[in-house]
Amino acid sequence: KTGHEVYGVTIDKKMHELHDKIKPFKKDEYDMIPVFVKGYLTPNTQNEGWPQVLTIVSIDSIAPSKTVTNSIIQLSSE
Repeated sequence: KTGHEVYGVTIDKKMHELHDKIKPFKKDEYDMIPVFVKGYLTPNTQNEGWPQVLTIVSIDSIAPSKTVTNSIIQLSSE
């Protein structure tokens, strides 16, 4: 929808295809890779997980994360 939501994904052939396509871009198992997909959302009928589940119909593109170097983070209590 907007690029800010996170959904559960139906585990099927398309999900496995997407998983295989993003493997080369992942730095570790927790790395989030932005992807553009088409699919449909349905309410999650399971007792666990996200409120909505995405079933992927097509994979449009994968947008690997940009590497950030020499970043300084300053924390302040003011």
